[in-house]
Amino acid sequence: KPQHISNTLWAFATLAFHDAPLFSVLAAGAVGRAGEFNAQDLSCGLWSLATVLHRDAPLAAAFAAQAAHRASAFDAQSLGQTA
Repeated sequence: KPQHISNTLWAFATLAFHDAPLFSVLAAGAVGRAGEFNAQDLSCGLWSLATVLHRDAPLAAAFAAQAAHRASAFDAQSLGQTA
């Protein structure tokens, strides 16, 4: 479920714990499902990756495309986390 992926990323990022292999597995699972993520899931996922400095170009591109597509669904907090 997209919310579970973003919540897991968020939990580790909040603890400033970066397990690169774990983040890579979660990112790989999220790329193909990016269209299923809602605005909050996208913003939390992007915030989490940025917070721990995890670089994943395919996921960032997929999430950015979905964020642009759903821009009107983002509230102020989601926009702030995505920026």
